[in-house]
Amino acid sequence: MRKNGIYIFIIVFIFLWVVPVPFLPAVTKTSEVEFKFKGKIGSEDRREELFLDITDVKADSQGNIFILDSRNNCVRKFSNELKFLVETGREGQGPGDMNSPSALALDPDGNVYVADNGNMRINVYDKNLVFLKSIRLKEPMFVRKIFVDRKGSLIILRIPRLKDDSYFNVYSSEGTFLKSFFNEFHPFAPKINSMKELRDNIGFLAYMAAQAVLSQDRSVIAFTYEVPENPLVVHLMDIEGNNIRTIKRLLRGYDPVAQRKDIESIALKNKINLQGKHIVSYVRGLHFLEDGSLVLQRYDQIYEDGNPNGSISYLDCFSPDGNLQFSEKILSIDIISIDSNNNVYACSLESPLRSQLVIYSLGINRKAAAITPADD
Repeated sequence: MRKNGIYIFIIVFIFLWVVPVPFLPAVTKTSEVEFKFKGKIGSEDRREELFLDITDVKADSQGNIFILDSRNNCVRKFSNELKFLVETGREGQGPGDMNSPSALALDPDGNVYVADNGNMRINVYDKNLVFLKSIRLKEPMFVRKIFVDRKGSLIILRIPRLKDDSYFNVYSSEGTFLKSFFNEFHPFAPKINSMKELRDNIGFLAYMAAQAVLSQDRSVIAFTYEVPENPLVVHLMDIEGNNIRTIKRLLRGYDPVAQRKDIESIALKNKINLQGKHIVSYVRGLHFLEDGSLVLQRYDQIYEDGNPNGSISYLDCFSPDGNLQFSEKILSIDIISIDSNNNVYACSLESPLRSQLVIYSLGINRKAAAITPADD
């Protein structure tokens, strides 16, 4: 039973993330947003830069970059000058080993946390990637994101399995389970009571997936569903799960009801129902900037006769008080994370593998954005 649950969540993970998306050129500038190329990591010619699936990226206060490679079952550390420093991890079940890791986090002291999904645990390493300990999860789950608050508590965003599950689990720094919170599901999410029902509803499991991010000061969590409602809703809550405010953003021309059949057909690989041109909208990620602004990346995946055929990507930027500053259409890019200096870590998806990390400096024209916020 446990293996079936993990297997299904891996299917959801692959469906939501491994899709061909054209890549943004080295420098892109619009009226409000500029991506300035700074460098890249990833090369087939150097073993330490050979990546198979860059899954998560975090930077510490010194600018060192930690890259999680799910298919290589490892974490690699690079300097702020993009030089390789150290690596840890291999496939296995022993101390520090990994099996399909899915998320990465840093605590205030620079320790590294890795969601080791296949082994049902969180591995903890020091800033030099020396293994410290593992935190055993209390039940099978697919970990989507992990965060560490200012007190050292571990906050896990999971993909829920059953209708009574919550999206967030919290563990103490010592590994004791503390609580769960937030069990509001997408309106189209199936109400699942058993593992059998989970398997029977695989066509709609995309509605169970979500995105979340912890603010730079580790005090606020932003949460939204990967398949957006309309209006799109972002929940802002404190680290205890208490609501702060709700952001709502009307998406013009987007019909979530009409998209529902396309979501099912894609998950079940039913190309008969996808003849002609179809556009499916997703939220790709949430990112807090240093000043407390929230950036939401969403994209429209285009299908022609059932096959992916390009995409259109957007950035929505909200002020710290939740007001939409602008919505800017950009060429497709997969933003993995944004650090406290507004450096953007993105993946080139020119090939099916997420094998190269590209770093940009994000510039936002606040004056232009404040005067002329753009609509879709």
